[in-house]
Order: sequence, then structure tokens, then C-alpha cells
Amino acid sequence: MKLNYKNRKSDGPKLGQIVAKDLRKQTKQCFAKSIPRPEISPLVLELPGKKLTDEGCLSMIEGLAETLEARNGVSPNRLEELHLSGNDLTTASLRALAKIIKLAQLEIVDLDLSNNNITVKSDQEACDFTFFLESLRHCRVLRRLDLSHNNLSGPRAFECLTRVYVKQPVVEPLELEEWTGSYTSEEDKAVDGDSTATLTERTRKLSLCAEHMSKGTYLKRREGLRAVPYIILNDCSMTDCGALFLSYALEKHYFPPQLMCPLKAGPQANQLDEYHLRTGCWGVVYLPNNALTDNGLKLLDKAEDARREFTGIEEEMGYLPSNGSQESFVMVSDQQVDEDERSSPSSRDTLRRMSNALDILRRRSMHDHRKHSVGLDIENYRKKIQRSTLEQCGYDSVDLWQCALKMLAIARVLFNRDRDENSPLPVVDRMPIMQMMDTHLNASSATASSEADLPHPSATASFTTAELNSNHATYQVAQCKGARFIHQNTTVPIILEENDDFERDPDLVGELPEDLWQGITLQAAGGKDIVSEQQQKAIIYYARDKTSEELEKGDLGKPEAAQLWWILQRIGCLAYEMRT
Repeated sequence: MKLNYKNRKSDGPKLGQIVAKDLRKQTKQCFAKSIPRPEISPLVLELPGKKLTDEGCLSMIEGLAETLEARNGVSPNRLEELHLSGNDLTTASLRALAKIIKLAQLEIVDLDLSNNNITVKSDQEACDFTFFLESLRHCRVLRRLDLSHNNLSGPRAFECLTRVYVKQPVVEPLELEEWTGSYTSEEDKAVDGDSTATLTERTRKLSLCAEHMSKGTYLKRREGLRAVPYIILNDCSMTDCGALFLSYALEKHYFPPQLMCPLKAGPQANQLDEYHLRTGCWGVVYLPNNALTDNGLKLLDKAEDARREFTGIEEEMGYLPSNGSQESFVMVSDQQVDEDERSSPSSRDTLRRMSNALDILRRRSMHDHRKHSVGLDIENYRKKIQRSTLEQCGYDSVDLWQCALKMLAIARVLFNRDRDENSPLPVVDRMPIMQMMDTHLNASSATASSEADLPHPSATASFTTAELNSNHATYQVAQCKGARFIHQNTTVPIILEENDDFERDPDLVGELPEDLWQGITLQAAGGKDIVSEQQQKAIIYYARDKTSEELEKGDLGKPEAAQLWWILQRIGCLAYEMRT
């Protein structure tokens, strides 16, 4: 069923109500029988340029949700395409759309949100945008996500995109649902994963993969943002810092032929091909974006080189031939040929094997050199953009940097109880931190009591819950009842019990373990779901290491932006960790 409202005279919020009414009417007709057995029909909903605004979109979403929700295991429609370009939508509509995405995660193919008023500046807009992107986590057949021609305004939207991207399921195009052939062998495992031979073998397998995809075989691990063949981000006010974060996702994103079956000739196939022909971008379309400088453009170009290395596919050639044409030839002299002809067959075989082995080593060396060169170029451009962003916009322009540096500053107060006035780290209010320390110190004393001294379980021996006001949010820390910490109304995921596995740390406040203070400093810095577990541990280690302050003193003559860059580099918090 195709509902096209492009030529309707109605527009604005009123049209949203009309669409909802039409959907409810169609749903009611499907379930009119006493035993509802409606035929499930594909639904294509087109509402381009109708200026729905958030109000009209929310009305439409209510009706759409009703028709997609199953009754007695039956749903009358499955949403395959949703076109909402040119409707003055904001991130508030994106948050509401997350429900629709989850209902249609196994069917939706095309989602067009271009030419709207989607901006990601405030904390609320960033939260809404992230919530929407996370709803795509289990989409299995989404072919296109179009966010073009939205004034995303700066790097924050692309930071949110990358933060969600790196955490979503890894895509492996070689794993097929219905194909019994195995691509993993002991020989494959023994070969260096970055060698030319491995890349050639991977390309051969991808050719086989494409063949099975064309026959309708489903990919076993193909879901989420990483599996979307076309992500359209042109004319989104992308800055160099936005390009910085996009580059991490770009270099690990497979090309469309590795993620989707070939399309039949038609308008949709032509439109997807046109992206590549017009912009030179294949799959992830980020050009044009006029706010990009040469550094941003060159970084993305180098990320494309790394992408080809990662996927084992050459853009200009499509899939490399799998008939052995990649084998190279060794030039030999006439004298060597004569000697070879006079030699025994076994000698000729030995010479041929030696020549092939030497050629493989030569090609592997060339590949490693090229890969090393690309990696150096990418890191150099990233370093330039990171430093210029710190200098021009400040560390608080990037959520990861802000949370990491604030967590480090809080950790230093906790562990050292003093602060170097010359440190470029953010200034934190010591008073609530000291109150938090005293609360846990008192609680730890109760934990250390002998079992004979513990109150009866029916008795209430609790300490007053301390509230830590930080970053405009209230964090409640643990209460102590009897001999255990119980986290109440807090996201610090730690419960301490007096048992054989409980070990105190004599170097920390209250002798409480490092993991507990790590969780508390994370919450105080507002870094939940931003700073990874490994990065948290690196921050705590750096805060406890006395030599780190000496390193920072050696940087005092440098600009503050350079000092902060070195700190972020040492704690591994310049970029998000890519899930592999």
C-alpha cells in the first residue's frame, strides 16, 4: 500500500492528523472481521515538503504506531519506506520516530529525513539525536538513511553519530545465514590479517558473498548503522571537527556492494548510483559540505584510502577478479630460462615456488609500506584538527574530551586532595567531592566492622544519602545498611559485600576499591555512556600516577590547547574506542 500525500492541498499539523486518521481507518478495516486475519501489506508513506512540523509529525506517528503494532500476533502493515523531507522537523520528532523504527526494524528499507530543521546544539537535542540513532541498532534491511540538507551545526551531531556507531554490532559480510560454506580455515588464521594475500583472499570471498546475496541469501551479521549501505550527510554544515569524528566510522564502513543485493534498474537504483557519480562518495556521502577546510577534506580522503585497505576492495574496479589474475610474474633473463629448461622438473618447480614466494614478500612489503603511510597521514591530519579544535572551541566543545578531563580532575581531588594551580585541567568544586568522600569513608567503617558488631538485619543502620550536585545534575551515592553498600537511585553499578572476595585498597580514601571510586568519578563527570571502561581505567591510573604531574610540568611552556591534547593522548581519550 502506498500513501502519497505529495499532491494533497492540506499541509502542516492538520495533514499529520489526516494521515493518522487514514491509517487508523485502514487498520480498522483490516480487523473488522471477528477473527482478524488481514493480509500483511508493504506500506510506503510519502510526505515530502508538507511542513508537518513536530506537532503534525507526532500526530502521524501515533496513527502509524497503531497500524504497525501487532494484535494477536498479526499486524496489517509493514513499513518499508518513510519519506519526511521538507517538513520542518527537529530532533523532537526523531525521538518520537524511534518507536516506529523499532516496530519496523525488520522491514524498513528507506528513511528520508532530509531538508528539515534538525540541529544538534543543546544537551537535549544531542540526547534526542542519540536516542534516535540507537533505535537503528537492530535494523536488518535499512538501505538508505538520508540526513542531508539539515543544519546540524558543528561537530556534536557527528560525535553522537560516531559514539553510537562504534558501539553497534560489527558487520561481517562474509557470514551468511543460509550458506553452509565456511570462510574460516586454519590457513586463513595463519596468514597475517593485513597481508596482500589475505586481502586478495578476502576480495575473492566477497565476490562469492555477492553471488549468494544476489540469490537472496541473508547476511548473518548485518544490522545497525554499520550495515546501512547509504548514509547521506551532504550539506549538513559539517566542520573539520565533524569530519574528525566521521573519519573513524568512515574507515571501517563497508562499501554498498558488500552490504546489499544489486538493485533492479529503476528510479531508486539510479538515485543511489547518482550519489557516487555526483559527489565521488560511495555509500557514505559527505560532500559537499562547504564548512570543511583543506585539513578536513584531506582527512576524509585519507580515511577513504584506509577504508579500501580495510574492506579489500578497490573503488575503481569493483570486486577484484577471483580467477587468480592477481598473481604476479617474475622477470628472468634468457640465460635463466635456458638453465631452467635444462633442469629437472623438480628443480623447475622449486625455482617457480621460490620466485612466487619472493614476489609475495615483495608485494606484502609494498602493501605494508602503503598501509603504514596512510595510517601516518590520517593521524597527522587528526592531530591538526584536534589541536585546532581545542584552541578555537575549547575542550568542552567535545563531549568525550570534556567528560574525560573533568573525570581526571575529580579523581585527582579524590586521590591527592590537592590541585596544582598551573594545571590546565578543569576546575571542579572540591566541597561536594569532599562530602562524598566523607560519606563513603563513614560507610566503609561500617563495612569493616566484625560480624558480631553488625546490627540485626531488621534494624535500620543507614547513613544519610549524600547528593553530589555536578554538571547541573544530582547524583545520589550509596547508602550503607548493615555490612553492605546498596546503590539506590544511582547508576553506579557496584555493590560491596563483606566476603572473601572483598579487597580494600590502602592507598585510596576509606580503603575502598578503585572500581567504586572509578564509577563515582564517572558519574560526577557526567561520562556515563561516553567514556569507555578502558578509558575510565586509564584515567584513574593516570590520576594515581605521581609521575603524570611531572610530565605535565614539562609541558607548562606550551599553549594550553597543546597541554590538554597531550593529557588526552596519554589517557587515550582523544577518540571513541571502536568495537571490533
